[in-house]
Amino acid sequence: MDTNSFLKAGVIYAFIVIVSSNISSENYKQEIACALNNVNMGNNGNYYKLVSAFTGKCSKGDKLHITSYKNGGTWTLFATRAIFIPVS
Repeated sequence: MDTNSFLKAGVIYAFIVIVSSNISSENYKQEIACALNNVNMGNNGNYYKLVSAFTGKCSKGDKLHITSYKNGGTWTLFATRAIFIPVS
């Protein structure tokens, strides 16, 4: 997610990114990771159903990258939502 297209320059934003994801079977596992400007902010995983939350601060031009991994099966749900709140 490239913030150049929707954030205002000169403003710092607090953000929360929520990722909801399910895989088709309990026999498989998945992991969700979030990076801000290529720096890993966190990982959540080893389950077939996940809700992952990642928070931080950013400004216009920063890049958020959600990465997903699974060891089999198919995703039956994958939704990402992000909220940006100006803080300064």
